[in-house]
This record gives sequence, structure tokens and C-alpha cells, in this order.
Amino acid sequence: MKELIGHAHVAEYFSQVLGQGNIAHAYCFSGISHVGKTYVAESIAAKLLACSKDDLLTHADMVYVSQEKHQKTGKTKKYIDIAQIRELNKQVARSPALGKRRVVIINPADIINEAGFNALLKTIEEPRSQTHFFFLAENYDAVPKTIQSRCQHVYFSVPSQTDIAVLQEGESVEEWELKYHIARGLPGLLIEWKEKPEVYQEVKREVARCEQLFFTCFDEKLRKVEDMFGDKTDHISTRKHLGEVIDIWQVVFRYIMKKNIEAQGGMRGLSRDIACSPKTMKELLGMLDNTKDLLGKNIHPKALFEQLLLHIP
Repeated sequence: MKELIGHAHVAEYFSQVLGQGNIAHAYCFSGISHVGKTYVAESIAAKLLACSKDDLLTHADMVYVSQEKHQKTGKTKKYIDIAQIRELNKQVARSPALGKRRVVIINPADIINEAGFNALLKTIEEPRSQTHFFFLAENYDAVPKTIQSRCQHVYFSVPSQTDIAVLQEGESVEEWELKYHIARGLPGLLIEWKEKPEVYQEVKREVARCEQLFFTCFDEKLRKVEDMFGDKTDHISTRKHLGEVIDIWQVVFRYIMKKNIEAQGGMRGLSRDIACSPKTMKELLGMLDNTKDLLGKNIHPKALFEQLLLHIP
């Protein structure tokens, strides 16, 4: 299933500008991952290049710039670096191969390093008339003001539960409620889980692991999280995975807090028998936020999680 969920105002806006031939040369789409930014950018690109979305990956005038791996080490790069931007600049300097337009999608644009942004600035200032840039960013503030000022900004909020309900088809009420809350209402995750049930089962296992950390000894907690740290040679990939784990734990922690505040039965399959004071859960949620922030710094991930585990009752 591939469709736009929510964002009707965004779809209407771009329908109008495309119809009027008024498309700008640069846009910055911001919003949480899996909210729909990539879908919209690719839909616009397909219309500009007069091809299907499935053909974009092989289209000669479609350019994707994303996080790469080092050729020698195989490790994920921390940034989209200046070498990638220089290669992009060379591609953009040439005339389109198949038509009159070229489209560039940079995702995630908030991890381009400073040298890369500086190298890109002139290209954005003086683009070829039929080149269109789409910068996709979770953290809009991480995109330099010099780039922001040359882009039209479009913010993607999480769609309403009513808009998301179209994805409930074939799900029981209990399973849908659980899935919706774990996904935080993000359509990209819900669509992926519907298409790849094995991915959703892995997520459910992470929910179960999180619940099992409560009211057990520290050594047992350490044993339960040992396999979370993945490939210890690819630190960037591992940290990204741990950030996704924290997203799931935050959902579980918030639900435990909500359940204990309301003193009512829990959602089937999520936090059924865990009783913790709202104050404790609020402190743990703050620690999760801090842990996620520190993952981006040069601190050993395992040490961060061990500190967190010490505070889980």
C-alpha cells in the first residue's frame, strides 16, 4: 500500500503550483521521520519528470543524496559530506539528460556538514532554471539560515487519527490500537508494518523487552539489552537503531504513566501489569530524552543505557 495519508493542504497547495507552472526551485520539508515528507517529494518529482514514482530510482534526471558508507571501512558516515555535495554540484551543472527538468532530493538534509552546506550554497543561489531541490529534514533548526532563506518551508505535522484510520482495514480493534500507539500515528511506519509484518513483529518484541525491564535485577536488565548494540564497528548505524529503540520505549513509558494516572485497565499487549508512580515515569521519560540527545555525542551507547537501566525500578 502506497498512498498519501493526511497532508491534504500540502497536496492541494502543490496541485495548484504544479497546475500553474509556479513550482519554486527549492523547498525544505520538515517533520518527524515517517510522517510523509519523502512520499510527497517523490510524488512531485514524478510529475515534474513525467514518470511514475517507481521509475524515479533509475531516472537519469532524478538525483538522490543521502547518508552513505565509507568505501574502505563499510561504516556509515556521520554526515552527508562535501565530497557528496561536490558530486551533486557537477551533476546539477550539466543539462538534464531526458527532458528540461532535474529534481534533487536530499534526505536527511539536517546532517549535511558545514563544508557541504557551504559548497551547496552557490548552487542554490544560482540554480539552473529547471532544477528543483527538496531538502528533507527532521530538525529544521539544523539547516543553516543561509539555506533556509533560499527555500520555501513546508512543515509536516502528524496526521489526525481520522486520516490514519484508512490503514485499519483488516486489523482487530485491539491490535490496531496497539499498533497505532506504538507507531505514534506515523503513516510511514504503519504502511511499512502492513507491507512487512515481520518488521512489526520485531517492534512488538522490543515493546515486550521494555516491559520486562521493570522490577527485575540489574544483571537481568543488562542481559536483556545485550543484543541491542548490534554491529559494534558501525557506530553511526548502531546509534540510529538505538534512537529507534528509544522511540518505542518512550511510547511504553508514556502509556504506563497514563495508565497509572487514570488507574484503569491497560491496552491489551502493552503495559498491562506495571505499576509505577507518574513521578517515576516522568523522570524516566526525561532520562530517555537525554539519552537520545547524548547518542549524537561521543559517549559510549552502552554506558548511556546502563545509566538508564539503573533508574528503571
